Amino acid sequence: MSKAPQTLAKIDWKALLFVLVFAIAALMPAIIRGVPASRDLQHHFRLALAFKDSFSQGDLYPSWLAEANSGYGDVSLRFYPPGLGFLLAAVNAVTGNWYVTALLVFTLLTLFGGLGAYTWARSFVEPALAKWAAALFIFMPYRVNELYQSSLLAEYAAAAALPFVFAFTERLCRNGGRRNQFPARPRKYAPMFGRIRPTI
Repeated sequence: MSKAPQTLAKIDWKALLFVLVFAIAALMPAIIRGVPASRDLQHHFRLALAFKDSFSQGDLYPSWLAEANSGYGDVSLRFYPPGLGFLLAAVNAVTGNWYVTALLVFTLLTLFGGLGAYTWARSFVEPALAKWAAALFIFMPYRVNELYQSSLLAEYAAAAALPFVFAFTERLCRNGGRRNQFPARPRKYAPMFGRIRPTI
């Protein structure tokens, strides 16, 4: 029942397409009816605008949100996880359209989470079942609620990386030893730590 870990050279393109179709299907209500407007969405776009302005000035991380509080500013950039705002600003630098940016970012996060669930499931089930595990992860009621109802967008982004954490932890436990896992893994975990910035 156990499967050997898959290498990047052996990408299962059918599984990737399967997960992509489900990721797009999960975002279809937002594509048709628009991205659900919420206070959290406004907050993330406000952070993304600060990152975009910061990028244009050559600074990768702004420390002050000048437009907040009627121009007096605030330090919310120091206390709130910056990953989603950074990602929105980076994608907007390419697309130039905030609506397309939101749809593309949420689709990519959904796809990333589905691929993580597929990767994790591949370590203990057959590929056909692993594809369905990815689809189940994408359409889990709580995940759908995070995006459409509760607007827990930073949590949605961070939870997309969680299956990869489980997959690599399981691989580490099965294979054991630092030689097999640790040298290559920091770059895999690094994007998740960019979502949570420690403050003093």
